[in-house]
Amino acid sequence: DELREGIEARPFMVKPNLEELAGISPRQEEWNQAAIAGAGRSLWESGIRLVVVSLGAEGLVAVGGESGQAWSGFVGLDRPAAETGSVGSGDAMVAGIAVALLRRQPAEDALRLGIACGAANLLRPGPGVCDPADIERLRAAVVLRSIGQPAG
Repeated sequence: DELREGIEARPFMVKPNLEELAGISPRQEEWNQAAIAGAGRSLWESGIRLVVVSLGAEGLVAVGGESGQAWSGFVGLDRPAAETGSVGSGDAMVAGIAVALLRRQPAEDALRLGIACGAANLLRPGPGVCDPADIERLRAAVVLRSIGQPAG
């Protein structure tokens, strides 16, 4: 499995979706935010510094930073999505996170920008076509909450 092999290389960041995470994690009765954060924390403890689990329209759950803090993040769209759907939104999310990290912004700010980029991708026809004004407006509306306590 490609994801498992990639994780063994201990990259700085991984961004599985929930189905992919479930495929490499111990079986769960329910994949709620706490369970997703727990699986993400296991990856973080293995040396991956940022684990971002994309949940589609429900946002993301992420584990990262120096302490292995877990967050849930979401932004609502302020207008209908384009007919092209979500194609490219995960890539746009990763691009936003990467830009913020290259700018040496903290993990929370990187997640906010990533969520905004992924959502902005939904508003324009075609994958990866994001309007900077959409990104900035959506970034201001992102809700990012801590889940539980950081790793000890």
